[in-house]
Amino acid sequence: MRRIFADTSILIAGCGSKTGASRAVLTMAEIGLFKLVVSEQVFEECQRNF
Repeated sequence: MRRIFADTSILIAGCGSKTGASRAVLTMAEIGLFKLVVSEQVFEECQRNF
């Protein structure tokens, strides 16, 4: 299975919108087209920004 690295902007934009490319990336990962990979630094940055 392919792995796609998601940065903070993809995660935040995808969670905050029902449309758009970032949301599409999250949706495709959710249905299993690929595995979404994030680093610990991205996870921490998302937590700070939420």
